[in-house]
Amino acid sequence: MDNDFFLSSEIDIENLNKIIIPVINENFDSELKTIRRFPTGSCHFVYDAILKSEKNIVFRIWYFLSNKSKIVWSIFWYEQMKALWIKVPELLYSDVSCDKYPKPFTVSERLEWDDIWNMIDTLSDESLNSIAKEIVAIQNKISSLGAWAWFWEMTNYENGDLKESWKDFLYEKIDRIKTNLTKANVFDVSYITKIEKIVNDNSAYFDKVKPVPFFDDITSKNIIIDNNGNFSWVVDFDTMTFGDRLYWLWLTNMAFIFLDRIFYIECLSKYLKLTEEDLRIMNLYTIIFCVDFMSEVGHKFNKDEAIIDENKIKKFKEIFKGIYSDLSKKN
Repeated sequence: MDNDFFLSSEIDIENLNKIIIPVINENFDSELKTIRRFPTGSCHFVYDAILKSEKNIVFRIWYFLSNKSKIVWSIFWYEQMKALWIKVPELLYSDVSCDKYPKPFTVSERLEWDDIWNMIDTLSDESLNSIAKEIVAIQNKISSLGAWAWFWEMTNYENGDLKESWKDFLYEKIDRIKTNLTKANVFDVSYITKIEKIVNDNSAYFDKVKPVPFFDDITSKNIIIDNNGNFSWVVDFDTMTFGDRLYWLWLTNMAFIFLDRIFYIECLSKYLKLTEEDLRIMNLYTIIFCVDFMSEVGHKFNKDEAIIDENKIKKFKEIFKGIYSDLSKKN
């Protein structure tokens, strides 16, 4: 292998030789200068590549040929969001045929700035307020897309994981949380019993939920912020969800409670014009996401080994206790 460029972290050799280098040479009129792998991506490799022309691009290469449909979904939603004038990175090249290259992939422009999660400690209240306004505007645009049915990880209007009710979606999610919690064996499964009861006790609310589209993954991540603290783009839009339009907000709420940065949530709530009922339901969903976050502790994911952070465990327990106590009082 010709290795005259700098590899800044572990790179899959097949991806490098059979996809990345040929695509750059054939489509970008340049050669690879440096490359590193991002420690992200649950179903795909993500590489940050700088060319000798100084152009910066991102390769997203799916792990397996069986993931081929996921890249089709990604391109589908990219086109939908561009049509809504939502700021997303430019898609520069893609191949889903797997005729010329061994795996499906996309190539997008690389944004020099960083994710909101990594920049949160540097952002002023003014910046957070402005970002919140942008994110609510994006979600409102996505909600203008046509409703279809009960979906989780909806791929397009003909293909999705169909659910007969929103509660079916929630029960499936809780089942996944229970599986992860049990495997990790860090937290007691009694937490599952408590959130199952919360869902059952609030059936009347869930029965009224309409299948409204929203981008479920712009929460504490996938929101790119520039060096001046301004909103720039949203990324990683493989799928959309149809269901409770504020579901994404409750996930965001849990993440920012953990960071002790609830001002951002207050800004989102303001621009969403939440009602008292919405605010009550916020705790209901947030406690589900709290246990969801708990269930991730003790798993390796794409790391070499599982990290058991005792401080994180303690904080999750405190957050759960506080929300559960508040819900018990209101019920």
